[in-house]
Amino acid sequence: LPAAEIHRLIRARIQCKRAGDYKKADRIKEELEQSGVFIDDKVNAWSAANFGHDYAQVGGPIDKTICDLPETEIHSLIRARIQCRSVRDYQKSDSILEDLMQSSVFVDDKVKAWRADGKSALTKQIRRMSYCQTIEEAIEAILEKEKVSPRDLSAFWTVVPKLLKYHQSGNEQPQVPQLNSIFNKTMDNIKIFGPRDLVQTGLAFAKIIKTLGGSRRRHARGSHHEFLLDVLQGRSDVIFQVIANTSMRMLSKFDARFLSNLAYAHALVEYVPKFDDGSTLFHHLAEKSIPLLGTFKPQDLSTMTWAFAK
Repeated sequence: LPAAEIHRLIRARIQCKRAGDYKKADRIKEELEQSGVFIDDKVNAWSAANFGHDYAQVGGPIDKTICDLPETEIHSLIRARIQCRSVRDYQKSDSILEDLMQSSVFVDDKVKAWRADGKSALTKQIRRMSYCQTIEEAIEAILEKEKVSPRDLSAFWTVVPKLLKYHQSGNEQPQVPQLNSIFNKTMDNIKIFGPRDLVQTGLAFAKIIKTLGGSRRRHARGSHHEFLLDVLQGRSDVIFQVIANTSMRMLSKFDARFLSNLAYAHALVEYVPKFDDGSTLFHHLAEKSIPLLGTFKPQDLSTMTWAFAK
């Protein structure tokens, strides 16, 4: 059963139990179990035998506005991580866990559960960027870190486009100086970013420009929105040329997803970086992508095609 159908049946079962129709609730549970889906009412979670792992999904359906991973890939990563832990490859296991968290998928090994519904985390000891509900919270989350890594900076910028959709209330004071400090730190360090962090940051910058530049709302003077529009749109050519120059030094390490998202980011801002030899970033992306076409997922191929057509 697809996840959407599983959640529909689970909601129907809950409604039956609330209405006192326990016979129908039991029939729905039996139907789910026949499809390999097992419900644990004690922890309000479900798991499926055909996923290849025993970690249950809790919370609501996957929130696709913050989680960019298909459900099949989430299960694949969880299986891979379990395998790494079984052979004591904890470094790779932690790397997979970090990838999941950066895509707003939260895993709790103690209760063997995961969620990607955008709600509060399974464990709350560490504040993650994906939990933040406002730009102020995201700024505070990064400023409270003793040492800020490229992964922290890319995670910050990744959540900003979503948070910009919510305008500040009168009770919130813009933290423009702090936001400017984070931006400057990003640009000062962007040349040492790895492929993932570089592409995520560039894509986030492009989405911010597109979101704010295309908005018909007037941005309040001194707001985060006004600052980001001025600093990113006003310097977009310089910023995206730096991103392109940096990517060229490590293009051999880019996989299909990184290549397509890098192309997409530059297409969104309608900027084609050029190099001293007369070539453009898109020439190099094409050369790198052709041998890897067999590894492109449909979404990657669609993204790359749109970027080149744009």
